[in-house]
Amino acid sequence: MRMLRGIGHPSKPEPLTWRRRIWLLFRALAMIVFGIFLLLLTRITLFLFIAAFGTLALVDGIASVVAGFNRRQHDPRWWLVALGGIVGIVIAGLAFFASGWTKMTLIYIFAIWAIIVGITQMLAFFRTRRLRTDWAALLPAVFSLLVGAYLLFKPSPNIINDFRLIALYTIVFGILTLTQAFQIRRQAPALEQAPAPHQDMRRW
Repeated sequence: MRMLRGIGHPSKPEPLTWRRRIWLLFRALAMIVFGIFLLLLTRITLFLFIAAFGTLALVDGIASVVAGFNRRQHDPRWWLVALGGIVGIVIAGLAFFASGWTKMTLIYIFAIWAIIVGITQMLAFFRTRRLRTDWAALLPAVFSLLVGAYLLFKPSPNIINDFRLIALYTIVFGILTLTQAFQIRRQAPALEQAPAPHQDMRRW
């Protein structure tokens, strides 16, 4: 049927380039290093947490902005990733330069940052997913939203427990992101050989 040729055609999917894999690996390693750093601290001071979290948000934000602009030619919603990175850079600036922070305030800021990371990654997933079996790529976003919401609405009476939860969150998030990066690497050859969706529609 000719009528089907113009119906239901998805937009051109995001190419699985080495730049995207490098960005995922970079984010994963930054998260894991931050989490291990917090776990190894025998005493978490306000200065150390600000320095570590500010660095993580700054590095992840810059990487997200670069990744977003690299996708602008093939993804009309590239600005979502870039916007998440800009927000991360702003949060890093607040953590570094704003005065009068308390540990509880920083936990709330971290929770908001985790929620923003989860939202932008979830929106990017629904825009760029190519296979129905790549649902695992959504796990880091869902996990980030859940932990961020928990820290925001139900913080622990013991702040140290929240810091440990943040450390475990970043490590698990990093591992999930590493899994996503290697999954993309395995799927890339199959995706490149797969027929375009409009070719199947034309057969009708």
